[in-house]
Amino acid sequence: MAKALGQVGVKVLGYEVSKDPKFMDGAVTLENALSVQVGSDYACLCLIKDEKIEYLLEMENITDEVAFATEVASFIKNGRP
Repeated sequence: MAKALGQVGVKVLGYEVSKDPKFMDGAVTLENALSVQVGSDYACLCLIKDEKIEYLLEMENITDEVAFATEVASFIKNGRP
């Protein structure tokens, strides 16, 4: 997912593999307190602020990471998917 986000112009600050893959595979850290939480077939764009998580964009049954990354790039640019 980190690679797909970078391909569509989203600045990736880092990637962390989940310590508990039962719930998610990992997290991609972006600018401005944004994060993409990644599971085996889902991803969500989150705003992490003061230990609270606000889910901004979610997609299930992902088969194409670039399609979700494109939605994230659009959301960041326009403030909506």
